Amino acid sequence: MQNWRAITCAITKAGRQLRWQDAVAIFSQIYKPNVILYNATITACGRSLAWRASLALLSELRQVQQPDVKSFGAVAAALRRQPALHGLLLEAMAEERVRPDAIVASAIATSCERASLWEAGLQALASIERAELDVVAVGTIASTLAKGARWAEALLVLQPLKPNVVLIGAVISACERAHRWTAALELLHQIWEEGPQPDTMLMDSVLRACGRGLAWEAVLSVFYAMQNRLLRPSAIGLSAVSLALGCGRQWVKMLHMLEVMARRRMAADVSALSMGLEEAEQRQLQATETKLLRSLAHTVPGLHGLTRHSSRTNESKTFTCLKNEECLVVLGCVHVCPLERFLTCVPV
Repeated sequence: MQNWRAITCAITKAGRQLRWQDAVAIFSQIYKPNVILYNATITACGRSLAWRASLALLSELRQVQQPDVKSFGAVAAALRRQPALHGLLLEAMAEERVRPDAIVASAIATSCERASLWEAGLQALASIERAELDVVAVGTIASTLAKGARWAEALLVLQPLKPNVVLIGAVISACERAHRWTAALELLHQIWEEGPQPDTMLMDSVLRACGRGLAWEAVLSVFYAMQNRLLRPSAIGLSAVSLALGCGRQWVKMLHMLEVMARRRMAADVSALSMGLEEAEQRQLQATETKLLRSLAHTVPGLHGLTRHSSRTNESKTFTCLKNEECLVVLGCVHVCPLERFLTCVPV
């Protein structure tokens, strides 16, 4: 009488040690193995990405017994670097009348995301019952769509589920890449009303989406709304605001924002810094130009020598302003304003 439990443990141990050949050797010595042993061996092969062996075992299992959803889930994991074969796997599941579960869906979605195959991800999503999908699987597919700037499809992904912040962030990222800032704003207003509550990362995505659309007024609207909700943007979000203001020729606001970032030791976007430097030079704002040069030198490796160009500026005025930690330096003038409230002090 065969000790099924001991054999299964031996196969599982070999798989965890990435010795899939040993797992197959143990399996081949078993007389009439059951589905559990097949699944354990397929999983062992999958850990080592031995997908051909996994497919061969599944084919053998289909000839002698009825594979279950765990069998197909193990094969899906083995095929995580072979996204082109997922369609055949789903066809085999349909032939065996086995419904894909969340594990199968997540494995297929992850594989498609890594290969940036948004079409394959959508096909897999369409072939799987929505009730069997979880937020992780749908979020992974949404992330794949974001890489392909498929914003319309990404919005459709949200319909069957109650989304979380990660899923909504992936959809907004798709809107950003497709320059659909209005769709990103609509989605933001929707989650403000229905939930979940957005975090800083999600709000930064909305800022970038509006910035890419050159909608500087929308950028400022979102920017102020963050403060009302006690959300402070990151360097990425502030850079998006600065760049949008520059593209909208709102130079005073842009230079103010860049100086705020410099005081907070945040690395601004190089494009925004370059635009700000050009404007500061044209307006002969020497103190501002000095600080932006320093920020650029710290942002781009190897450009520390840029600060040497500040010798032609009025250094004493700049340093006098910088000594006052309770003030904001705006275009060389000191405006008394606590840093915590800097968003409400942008000059009109």
